[in-house]
Amino acid sequence: MLPRRYLPHSRPQVCGVLAGLPVQCEVGLAIFIVLWAIPALSVAWIMVSSLLLMREFKCPSDKYSRKTLWNPMNALLIPTLLTERGLRIRKSIGYACILFLAGLASLALVLLSLKLLAL
Repeated sequence: MLPRRYLPHSRPQVCGVLAGLPVQCEVGLAIFIVLWAIPALSVAWIMVSSLLLMREFKCPSDKYSRKTLWNPMNALLIPTLLTERGLRIRKSIGYACILFLAGLASLALVLLSLKLLAL
């Protein structure tokens, strides 16, 4: 007797997480993953840029001083302590914060619209 996979009326076995889901569910899941990836990547961008920013003081002794209240991350609030490259990094951190908030807002809107459509 032939194995089941060679029989003409046997159903193919579908493996994987998305097996058997309708296309709309797959598209919705892909949009959901992308909308979660945007804030996650922007947080990673903020963390890496913040570490780079700590190297960009005009005077290295200002890093741990009264000007920054002994916290080098306070240089984000005091741009006069940073070099030109530090100011560019500071601006990119601002863009990443805006992207983070926009990603969360769009994710919330999508989830809210899905909830309202389900009612």
